[in-house]
Amino acid sequence: MYFWRRYLIVGGLLLLLGGGGMLYWKRAEITDALFRTVKRVGRHRTPDTPAEGSEHEGTAKRERKRYTPIPVEPPSAAGAPVEVLRKASLEMIERLAPITWARAIGKEQDPSTPLVDDSPLFSKKWLAALEAGIAEETDPRRKRALEYLHHDLLRRHIAASVADLDRKIREIAQRPAVVLGEERLNLDTAFARLVEEEDAAARKEIAQAMVPVIERMNPLFEERIARKEKAAHALGYPNYLALAESIGMHDFARLSKQASEILDRTRSLYVELLAETASHELSLPLPALSRHDFPRMLSLPRFKDAFPRERLLPSLRGVLAGLGEDVAGKPIVLDIADRAGKGARALTVPVKIPTDIRVSLKPLGGYLDYAALFHEWGHALHYAFSEDEFFEFAYLGPASVREAYAFVFERIAASDPFLEHHLEIPEATRRIIRRELAWAHLYLLRRYAAKFLFEVMRYQNDMTPEEAAERYREFLSDACGVLLDESDGMWYLKDGDDDFAAADYLEGWILAGQIENFLVYNFGDAWFERPGGGYLMGFWFRKNEPTAQEVSAQTGEEALTPERLLQRIEAMLHPPIPAPE
Repeated sequence: MYFWRRYLIVGGLLLLLGGGGMLYWKRAEITDALFRTVKRVGRHRTPDTPAEGSEHEGTAKRERKRYTPIPVEPPSAAGAPVEVLRKASLEMIERLAPITWARAIGKEQDPSTPLVDDSPLFSKKWLAALEAGIAEETDPRRKRALEYLHHDLLRRHIAASVADLDRKIREIAQRPAVVLGEERLNLDTAFARLVEEEDAAARKEIAQAMVPVIERMNPLFEERIARKEKAAHALGYPNYLALAESIGMHDFARLSKQASEILDRTRSLYVELLAETASHELSLPLPALSRHDFPRMLSLPRFKDAFPRERLLPSLRGVLAGLGEDVAGKPIVLDIADRAGKGARALTVPVKIPTDIRVSLKPLGGYLDYAALFHEWGHALHYAFSEDEFFEFAYLGPASVREAYAFVFERIAASDPFLEHHLEIPEATRRIIRRELAWAHLYLLRRYAAKFLFEVMRYQNDMTPEEAAERYREFLSDACGVLLDESDGMWYLKDGDDDFAAADYLEGWILAGQIENFLVYNFGDAWFERPGGGYLMGFWFRKNEPTAQEVSAQTGEEALTPERLLQRIEAMLHPPIPAPE
């Protein structure tokens, strides 16, 4: 799923920022408190957890991420229980994919159809059977495949526990309950209106009209969080945070430090570019900027004509042709119609890998369409190269790796060679566009870093809704450069991230920076017009089997750190790098 659309349309990018004026928070207090809490994740799993820094620390971290075995007998079934489970899991994935697609493009006959299956696959007995199979498995690849399946079933088990709440939340979002004079809009339409609206006062009115809808959702979000915590305990985890860390294959303590590093290192450049972009795009000085102004600012409205809709598909085909026949010839279906009922978010659905991959995009106009299409095509190509004897390496695996490949492909649309050769934008204009896109990338990166830090703190501390809303305002105000006001705190649940997708995006960005740096270093900024495409396919050919750390090592890096990512964003402010001789 393309996340720019997730903020602007579905997840609510406007949720980030609010109020006027600049912010000078003392982040040390927030960060120190966070590090004290994040280090407690999973600490009480075993009584003999080694001290941090001991030679056994790495082993202890791995052990902490294994949940307590469920004391039940595996289910009896014809054939090996694990193979029965694998077959049923693949059938479920392939059965639900067309429903997801129909819902996305607005052609679902029954919108009430649940996307969370009530299959016995989610029972503790099946989970216990799979865990036993993992423990007994000796083949390394098969063992990893079963671990990925285990992670997926845990996710689905949690999703099943809140499916009715998700349906109610979705129904509220789809109602035309945002009242603007004589108009009544649903949330998707209201978000889109924020992108289109030129008048700052009108944008504020739209944002305020959304608040009553969010207030109706908040009790459902609160119950959703409580149920997830209860389900995690029932599965043997000390808390939901530990479960999320385990199934996401993350190290939250390391990622928290990196998120804070990103916020600290990018602050001054971000504020400089924010002031420039607000002035140029909205004619607003920084003190007058509010959260509801950001969706429009991200769309780069004054450069909308530089990204014409009629060049969208030809430019993509041109890039694919440059990458070679193996890439350009992949049979990927694109639905770009602007029909009633179609979902606003761009997304990719692997209906059947590798032969039936589908992409949905509802155009808004301008750069956002290009970024969304290229991001989703990165997902689609990765799926199209992911056929494997283990379906787990095609459909499942670390989400951060999937996002990394999509981010790399998305950034083609922001590269100087693409803007010059495929859109024929003059050099002086390209320089301005690239500076504003550098701000946009920093904004999204900082926002998700702050969201991740906030969610970790929220799950590790017993806070009242009022306290959580206040901390949300603190984290997001610091990250985004304007003060959120009290009403903005109401969004802390709707804009929250209790699935910890922020961790996947954050690690995906970091990994994408290393992959892109590898390609640019070897082939220049126009790597996608040269043999560099073959090297990108080399990453895709590994499907979704490797971890983020293993893909990082493939780029020649010693560790998965944000250094290359920050270098690539800063490089957008400078002339492009030519291909080496």
